[in-house]
Amino acid sequence: MPSLSDSVQFLKGVGPRRAEDFIRLGVSTVRDLLYTFPRRISDRTNFATIADAIQMPGTELSLRVRVLEASSRRIRRGKQLTTVVFEDDTGLVEGLWFNSPWILDQFSGENVLLFGKVTMKGKKAQIVHPRMELVPEGISSGKQVGRMVPIYPQTGLLTQAAWLRIMGPALDQYLPILPELYPEEFLEERQLMARAEAVRNMHFPKSATLKAKARERLVYDECLVMQLGIAMRRYCNIDTHPGRVFKITPKIAKHI
Repeated sequence: MPSLSDSVQFLKGVGPRRAEDFIRLGVSTVRDLLYTFPRRISDRTNFATIADAIQMPGTELSLRVRVLEASSRRIRRGKQLTTVVFEDDTGLVEGLWFNSPWILDQFSGENVLLFGKVTMKGKKAQIVHPRMELVPEGISSGKQVGRMVPIYPQTGLLTQAAWLRIMGPALDQYLPILPELYPEEFLEERQLMARAEAVRNMHFPKSATLKAKARERLVYDECLVMQLGIAMRRYCNIDTHPGRVFKITPKIAKHI
């Protein structure tokens, strides 16, 4: 049976080498993994037209575009520049990739989702090393564009892509056995999200509102545990270490 104490090494996609990288991050068990939350959530749900993106230089945005043309050439010091020209109904934008000739092999279709910062070079709109996904016509979002994407700490073999491949299945497998701390009526009365739902939404929220509700639930847990700890310590101190009793005298009263 699965257990929250299972070693992360035996999760699909981990293995001994990635397990060592996890341990460097303080993650050795599945429980550790579930509570290792992203450094931040990248909101890639805000789509814009190319024309609108040009008016907001430096702002991270998602674009729905079509491939117009693609090429690759060598530039200074042996570097290779791959350029893909994208279009929508409002204009053109160049996607630029350095030393990534394999990008040309990605365009088996022409409908693309991009995420990045559009900048201007002269009269040309450009987006350097954007996140890119090819999608069928009519599809509005992909795996990393058009949704809220968690950004995890990276080290060794723990790339962003590896995190996403590992975390999704791990949540599906282990969240059903994550114990709830409170009765259902307790949660309803305080409008708190269930514990398993909160952990999932800390990793893969579908909206900023759900992310905030998830954080509220987990902060509530931390505060309650802290208060219980203080109360228990106070109770134990009262029983075993009674405070010193002072006799109130006129001299002390006058001093006060």
